[in-house]
Amino acid sequence: MSNKINMHLIDSLFLELSKFDHENLSFHNMVIVENLREQIVELKSKSFCESSELRNNAIPPIPTSETENFQLKVAIIDDDIDTQNLLKFYFKKNQIGVKNYYSAIKALDEIKDGDFDLLLVDLMMPEMTGFEFIQKIKKKIDISKTKIMVGSAKSNQLDRVNALKFGAIDYINKPYDLSELVMIIKRYIKSDAA
Repeated sequence: MSNKINMHLIDSLFLELSKFDHENLSFHNMVIVENLREQIVELKSKSFCESSELRNNAIPPIPTSETENFQLKVAIIDDDIDTQNLLKFYFKKNQIGVKNYYSAIKALDEIKDGDFDLLLVDLMMPEMTGFEFIQKIKKKIDISKTKIMVGSAKSNQLDRVNALKFGAIDYINKPYDLSELVMIIKRYIKSDAA
């Protein structure tokens, strides 16, 4: 009986959370809402697994990666945690699978050719610049298939030109206009698939 109450409570929390107008939330509040949503999903999953009524039913498989069930797959290489959380939330909302890398070195070590449709690379990172990352990753992946986009808070024409010279398809200024960023990513990936 208590499990039914727990499931009802979790469903109510999830419903209330879905009422937020994400387009009008501040950056900070959007990150908080997304973190709450993930915690509620985790609670629901645990309650579902622990339920004696549902134990014999087929439990839906848990994705082994954050990009598994999406057609479009993007890796974000950026040391800023708030930016990563916001992009992860917004991309998933728009049916784009996301893998977050807070370390350019870890990204270089893990990313293989064909893993992603697009890499969104921050220009200013502590371990290496976005340009250095692009130079190194181009030795591992085919950039005609895996697109690279540079994002930066610097609004410098020389950086924009250099990003394109290094092989990026675009240079986007931070803070990102999220709807525009999603539209640009989908446009580049779909045009490549056509």
